[in-house]
Amino acid sequence: MEAGLMILAGGLIGGRLGFAALHAPYFTTHPVEIAWLWQGGLSWVGAVVGATLAAAAAAWLTGTPAWALADALSVPMSVVALASWTGCLVDACAFGHPVASSWAPLAYDSFGVLARRWPTQAVGMIASGALLAALVRREGWPLPAGVLGMGTLAVVAGSTTLLSLTRGDPSMLIGRLRVDTVAGGVVFLAAALTTAALGAQHRDRESDS
Repeated sequence: MEAGLMILAGGLIGGRLGFAALHAPYFTTHPVEIAWLWQGGLSWVGAVVGATLAAAAAAWLTGTPAWALADALSVPMSVVALASWTGCLVDACAFGHPVASSWAPLAYDSFGVLARRWPTQAVGMIASGALLAALVRREGWPLPAGVLGMGTLAVVAGSTTLLSLTRGDPSMLIGRLRVDTVAGGVVFLAAALTTAALGAQHRDRESDS
């Protein structure tokens, strides 16, 4: 419980600071509003960084093995992803690019403009829901410590990064890519490589024994 509260706080703080950094011209002149969480505005990459730092601190303070803590966070991580995409659909944030095809559903953007758009939020909800269902039914998966947690983060980061390519909301750019696409790709690569390394270490230990 203590570790979970620390990680939740770290995720909120990191998410808010990440959002403020992306909107620095505004928040440098309105710094007190950084603490106004009720107004919305969180960066998922910032939340991952904040939660990771908080998890490391929680593992050290509580004496919990870090990889066991990461595995325990797999289901909460998928729940947060599902809730985030659901909230975006309800609040018309992270909306999709307008498209000319008739297959695309009508949807509003955050400015109240109705158009046919990529169903970005809906696809995010479906992907997160499928991940949650798989994790709930994970009993019996013989996975090495840390693989479940880091693998879940890789799936969440990978799907969110791919979906960012269909988003139509304003964003800072790095070259021709959205900054959240670049940052999300970095998180995905780090999580995927860590998952692979943990699996390789486990196989090496089994072969040695």
